[in-house]
Amino acid sequence: EGMDPAMMAQMMGEGMGGGMGMPGMGMPGMGGGPPAEAVVSDIKYITCPTCKALVRRSESLVEELRKSLPNTKISEDRIDDLLEDICNHDSVAGRWLSEYEIVEETPEETAPKTFLNLKRMPKPAPCLEDCMTVAAACERIFSEAGPDLVEKLWANKMDKNALTSYICEDVTKRMKGSCARKRLKIPKSRKSRNKPELDSIDPNDMQEINEMIRNNPDLASTSKEL
Repeated sequence: EGMDPAMMAQMMGEGMGGGMGMPGMGMPGMGGGPPAEAVVSDIKYITCPTCKALVRRSESLVEELRKSLPNTKISEDRIDDLLEDICNHDSVAGRWLSEYEIVEETPEETAPKTFLNLKRMPKPAPCLEDCMTVAAACERIFSEAGPDLVEKLWANKMDKNALTSYICEDVTKRMKGSCARKRLKIPKSRKSRNKPELDSIDPNDMQEINEMIRNNPDLASTSKEL
């Protein structure tokens, strides 16, 4: 399931010019379907890689803030405000969520694909099922570890590896799928999902496409828990 490249091209070529009446073409859920939703059952399988990506993004944002204000002492409250929307794909801080897809992987080529991981795409994509699932995982992690993450970023005494280990192993060790726990295998009953081919889409169009999807239910993708 997912967005067909031809559909995406038509959205950019016709929809952005005003002709968006394209029910039933290339995209499941058109004609009144619900918007993309997180696959809740996948969250525990991507908690560890999502946590690592969240810490990297948070550190990058704080570093950018410090560089932009070299003569200003950054307060803990300011970092808290900066990261407030980091799990919201509609926000500037949360744009990183649309850069990842969920992939199945196996440590050995001869073994079945039994784990989920995050793969960073060469270009951002519309925030569909994978993006929403990563966002939901991010929200759970930030709810558990947000205050500690903000405090450590403010103190600025840990390097990237130490901070990632502290947040994703120590602080979140009680969460299912934490990096501190044994990696969870996905059940055999989980079905692989076809992914949209988005390589041909200009990244400059992604923000406008996402806005179209959010504002027009007839262009939304359906999703279901697998």
